[in-house]
Amino acid sequence: MDFQVFKNLRAEHVEWMAVNGYNEGDCNKNGEFFALDAFAPHFDLFVDIGSNFGIFIDRLLAKSLGHYIVAFEPNPYLRKDLLAKITRGQLVQCALSNSKGVGNFNVYEDSTTSSLLDIIDMMPHFTKNVKRINVEIDILDNYINLIEYNLVKACMIKIDAEGAEFPILLGASSLLKKISTIFLMFEYSSAWEGVGKLKDAFHMLDELGFKMYRITPFGLESLRFYTPQMDSSFDYCNYFAIKGFSISDVFCHELIPSSTHVLNKMYLFPRD
Repeated sequence: MDFQVFKNLRAEHVEWMAVNGYNEGDCNKNGEFFALDAFAPHFDLFVDIGSNFGIFIDRLLAKSLGHYIVAFEPNPYLRKDLLAKITRGQLVQCALSNSKGVGNFNVYEDSTTSSLLDIIDMMPHFTKNVKRINVEIDILDNYINLIEYNLVKACMIKIDAEGAEFPILLGASSLLKKISTIFLMFEYSSAWEGVGKLKDAFHMLDELGFKMYRITPFGLESLRFYTPQMDSSFDYCNYFAIKGFSISDVFCHELIPSSTHVLNKMYLFPRD
């Protein structure tokens, strides 16, 4: 094989992964920010789990729609800057999971990968300077009253917790059942290994009345079924679940091939 042919094939593969919503961590490119933008007029309360530097909060505040923000971030080194951003809402300095307690939180030099979990696949040069700090661990269900008190029409929940997403969902089951209209965005990656399965998350949300989608750069691809390869590949991607809201009333859609036998609906993000 000619090396230029190899490079072209590699570029095509990378592009294919990106346009289908896989292995692109830039929120400006992978559809996460487009999803936030598209649904921002339809919710008034934003629950930001794993706020980190607060880039989703920045994006939301730029719209000046008056959203109430409840941010969860256990990293104490980020507290001051986050507090300065949240003028309407509050910051809760704890980690979320499926049970209360105290645990070790791993703070890496690249704080965007900090986590309750020991991510053993990281290279030693990346993990050698990790700071392990004790943090309070809570469950989202304990904040139902706070959320309901400040909620008028709907809430959006974003979960980016470096592998702890499924335990957080388990600890939010009562809230997810009780609130009538919810938009839920969560990350899936190899960090889920040994912690939870995407199948269990899909089945849990399905039983609670959510419709499932994968976020792509162009829109939300409707996922009618869980398939085993979703768990076996561990490709990084972001999922979106909707309850109590008719997406077809707001978004245009196109039919796209999912396999040789199935067409999925792609609900397209509005573009300027």
